[in-house]
Amino acid sequence: MKKKRDIADVLTDIRIARNRLRIMKTKIEGRLTQQESLSRSAVLTKEYIKEAEQLKKISEFLDTLDIILELIEIKVETIIYIGYIVNDAPAVLEALRELKKNGEFLSPELSALVDDIYNGFYSAINVPSEIKVSASNEAKKVLDEAKTIAKYRESGKNIDINT
Repeated sequence: MKKKRDIADVLTDIRIARNRLRIMKTKIEGRLTQQESLSRSAVLTKEYIKEAEQLKKISEFLDTLDIILELIEIKVETIIYIGYIVNDAPAVLEALRELKKNGEFLSPELSALVDDIYNGFYSAINVPSEIKVSASNEAKKVLDEAKTIAKYRESGKNIDINT
């Protein structure tokens, strides 16, 4: 029998996952910089360009995942501080699940952390099934918003996710 998790444990998992994402992102950015310097050679250019494109896709995925985790972190902190579930918290959790389903770039370690966050949230918080159903419908919208925020951040523009 799986032990019921505390919401504070979920918050800890979120923060661990976000730190691991930052480390992965830094490694990818370093590899991209290396690819750009190596791609100046005409012979190797095609392969390096192909790898650089793949690394950019992975980087975009990690950015989106980080945004979703940041949103969840804010929702969980709100739950801890005010003592009850905020309306759109389940929708953000469902967006995380959707991102994981489509996450071809998710490492086994991150995949396990995402599962822990998702399952831990629903273990710690009793969410009525009708809210879960409506949250699943809202998940795509949340995911699209997270992708938009990630693009803004990548372009250097600031956007506040709390609005």
